[in-house]
Amino acid sequence: MKNSILSVILILFVSTVSAQADFVAVNMYNYSSIQAKTFRPMIVSFGSDSIAPRVSFNWFAMTTPDFTEGLVGFGTQLSSRWSGNAVVGIENHPGLLRGQVNLIRATQKSFLLVSGEYGVSGYWYMSLFHTPITKNIRAGAFVRRFEGIGPYAELAFGKCKAWVAPVLYNHETHVFGTEFGLRINL
Repeated sequence: MKNSILSVILILFVSTVSAQADFVAVNMYNYSSIQAKTFRPMIVSFGSDSIAPRVSFNWFAMTTPDFTEGLVGFGTQLSSRWSGNAVVGIENHPGLLRGQVNLIRATQKSFLLVSGEYGVSGYWYMSLFHTPITKNIRAGAFVRRFEGIGPYAELAFGKCKAWVAPVLYNHETHVFGTEFGLRINL
């Protein structure tokens, strides 16, 4: 519990201090599975700041009740639609080191994020695709290791986005769950 409180304070501090960066977001979300009797809240902060043409400084921090990580690194604009970044840092497990690679394709018509991560505690992956349905509503697909795969929906209002992955199937544990959250762009 003490570790989680310190992690939340660190994430909020980093997000506040870096608010002058090009992009900063804070995600507060939860994964729940009635079938597995799981309720796992998470707080994530990530952002980037341009440091040279086509080069950015990137950071990512996450905390859950049983896992915390903080990563920093660099990204590049690969083309007008594609960007990528690599970040390294520490996690709260013995051995500490953790790394993450992200590939992003963003246009007016669609968004795709593919992310892979590896550290002492094991590997992790996530992919998110969505496209606009209306001005404020987007729909797509979501997959994240430990949570599952399923549909995704997002409602934008101002600098906030509420999102849900209502029916996730975890192929590793064979249980269904739901993930929902609120994202704030600072």
